[in-house]
Amino acid sequence: EDAVFAAHPQGTVFRFPMIYGPNNARPHEWSVVRRVRDGRPHMILPDGGLQVISRCAARNAAACVLAAVDRPDAAAGQIYNCGDPTQWSLRDWAAAIVALLGAEMELVAIPGDIAVEAASTLLPLANTTAPHCIVSTEKAERELGYRPVVEPMAALEEVVRWYDTLGP
Repeated sequence: EDAVFAAHPQGTVFRFPMIYGPNNARPHEWSVVRRVRDGRPHMILPDGGLQVISRCAARNAAACVLAAVDRPDAAAGQIYNCGDPTQWSLRDWAAAIVALLGAEMELVAIPGDIAVEAASTLLPLANTTAPHCIVSTEKAERELGYRPVVEPMAALEEVVRWYDTLGP
């Protein structure tokens, strides 16, 4: 961020959490969708999936950026967090995806030290950072008028439906 502002003092930096939505380059929900499609009855969640990590629907991330475009004077030289208004634990996130797919799956709690592969697949930075990371969008709301354009559950439902268009 310092390097960006050194070169572009009037620039704006956006901090994006886990982005989800159709065509995502790093689709975190795919691990759950794939297990449901495969008919697997269980899914390992490191430390019970109790980690709460900010997520942001791609459309909400775009809305935050566009709010800055609409208010360039306010955004100049500033840093903003992007995120959804609701944050879920990994367990809640996985359970919501399973439910949206109309499936049942036992979510199995395994200590994070043992569930290394599950952690690297399901958590950002392979669970090498703090167990919880919740960001505030209050600054973007106050200074830019940012408002989410899609509720998290509706956005999650949208991405789950999108997987259906890809086939098995």
